[in-house]
Amino acid sequence: AYSDGSKYNGEWHLDKRHGSGIFAYADGSVYEGEFNTGRIHGQGRLQLSSGEVQEGTFMYGKFSSNYLINVVTYYRAEAYGFSPIFFDLPSLPF
Repeated sequence: AYSDGSKYNGEWHLDKRHGSGIFAYADGSVYEGEFNTGRIHGQGRLQLSSGEVQEGTFMYGKFSSNYLINVVTYYRAEAYGFSPIFFDLPSLPF
């Protein structure tokens, strides 16, 4: 458990959340899915405390429903000087 009351149950690698796991946030939100070097990254499902559900691909801690489309959007937006849009997740305590 973390100092803010959130909890993680899952795989670890080099003292970081890595692989499959479940992270329960202190506010009641729950993420179940893949982690990479401590971050939410890969396929997963996030149920926010409000009841909203985001399910699909998460990239570097942010929800991205379609990985390929969002990667293309990201690089294209950067090339034209725009910021791509990703959905923010509740931050993980470190």
